[in-house]
Order: sequence, then structure tokens, then C-alpha cells
Amino acid sequence: MKIALCENCGKPYEKIRTRMKFCGRACSAEYNSNRTHDDFIIKSYINGVSSDKIAKETNLSKPTILAILRRNQVIIRSNRENSRKYAVNHDYFESIDSRNKAALLGLIYSDGYITSSYGKKIVGIKMKDSDCNRIIFTQLLEALDSDYPIREGKSTTGYSGSSEFIRIEIVSEKMYDDLLGKGVLPNKSLTLKFPSSIQVPSKFLNDFIGGYFAGDGAFKKRKVHVNHFYSISFIGTQDFLQGVKNHLETIDEVFKTGYKHLYKDSRTKNTWSLNYSSLDTVKSFCEIILHDCPVFHEEKYSRYLLMKDNYFLNEGV
Repeated sequence: MKIALCENCGKPYEKIRTRMKFCGRACSAEYNSNRTHDDFIIKSYINGVSSDKIAKETNLSKPTILAILRRNQVIIRSNRENSRKYAVNHDYFESIDSRNKAALLGLIYSDGYITSSYGKKIVGIKMKDSDCNRIIFTQLLEALDSDYPIREGKSTTGYSGSSEFIRIEIVSEKMYDDLLGKGVLPNKSLTLKFPSSIQVPSKFLNDFIGGYFAGDGAFKKRKVHVNHFYSISFIGTQDFLQGVKNHLETIDEVFKTGYKHLYKDSRTKNTWSLNYSSLDTVKSFCEIILHDCPVFHEEKYSRYLLMKDNYFLNEGV
């Protein structure tokens, strides 16, 4: 006669039949009644609830919870993974397969960063504190299905002295690695390159550039006598801005013929500027890139609407 372990209580018993799994009817009944219980444990764990919290909710020991999970072939999370405090879709940037992802990647190219601290891989974004940028941060968190907090701070560096900023920092090894593969490098302000077609498909480049413009782009208006003049500009590395320039020239001929200026900022090591100031180039950029960009910068978009209503219509352009 074979000795086996009961699948419910784990105690040894004499297995007199091949299909016998339990030491008695009581264990068989308890096991069947716990099937729904097991489903709750598995679903809770997969949804991110820790084994400690599940054990408290079910009045079971942690080893029992882990045994149920392993028996059902559920992958057990590491202690580092269990320590995550906030929710986020870690796989969001695995593939740039939508306009929204491309625009948010462009935003991270401009004002985002990746870094490591005490063994943790961190994805962050930092912008000047304003109502417009808080709206953008809310868009980002919604897209990432995240409840990470928006934190505030004050910077004492830069040309303009101290300034208030907002920041989000997400602890995610997966997102860090995905963004690294998409061209977001540590200390990227010195090394940033325009993305390849593998990193960002060409059909999403308009949205990618629009997202970048929401961060490191400027839409300016100046008045000379009774006339208004508008310009758009980007800041970045020479390689990146050359990529922006090349792409814009493929979508409209006016970017080849209109006035443009790509030059180095003498105050920094590797910061360049790309400016467009002819009416046709500004108009084309607004209509093709800015008008329909998934990342919405209210101040820049409002300036576009003002220009459209008070200048293009009045001038018959």
C-alpha cells in the first residue's frame, strides 16, 4: 500500500486507490470549498496585493498563501517588487505603437530622465511649476495608469536664478530599460540623438516631435510697431535638432525654403537651438504638429489659436 500526502492538509495517508487525493472526506470537502478561496488569492496576488496582506485577509499563514500560488503556477514576486508603493503600467513604453505613446516619449526626451539610486532604476520627469505643466503631468499619469504623486521643489540653478518645479519619479526597472532602448540615456542633455525608425515608427514622428515641443519648445510672439511676428523654436543637442529639421522638411516644402536657424548656445557645452520665424513655417508647424498633438500644452496651443484668429484670418493667409 502506497503512502501519499493529502492535497488539502498535507498529512500522510494510505492511498488505497490510484485517484485518491485526500486523507478523508472532510479534507475532500474542505478542498472543494476552498477552490473559490484559491481563486480569490490568485486574483488578488496577480493584481498586486502582497502575500502578507492576503494572509491577513484570509486568516491563513503566509506559507500557505505561497503554497497555493506555487501550486497554481503563479510566479512569486521578489521582495523588491513587493516593496513597490504606487501603481504604474511598467510595460507602457515597451513598444511605441500609438500616437499617445509617441507624444509622451517625446515629452520624456525633452524633460524626462532615467537614473539609478541605491540599486533602484528610476524614470523621472521635471518641469517648471505651472497650470499647463500640471495638466501635462496629469495626462502622463493617466496614460501610465499610475497614482504616483506629483512632488514640488525649488531649483537654485540656471540662468534665471531660483524657480519652482514639479516632478514625478517612478521606480521601475522595466520602464527604465524600455526607455533606454528607445534612446533616453542617462545624462541625455549631452548625448541625445534623434530616434531611429525602430525606436519610433515614422508614422508617429509628428506626435513625437509635438510631445518634445511641449517640453523643450517655445512659441513666441513679438510686436514691432503695429505688426505681430511669431516664431517657434526648439532646444536640444545638435544631432537631435538636425533630426527634427530633416523630418519637418519631409512633411512640407516650406520648412526647406522658409527662414530657419540652427545654432549653438555659447553658454552651454552641447545645447543647440532650432528656430523658425517665417509665417509659412510657423503656420505649417501649428497645423501639422501642434494642432492635433496628444500631449496638450494649453499655453502654446492658446497662442496658436490667438495667432490663427487675429493674424491668419485678418491677413487672409
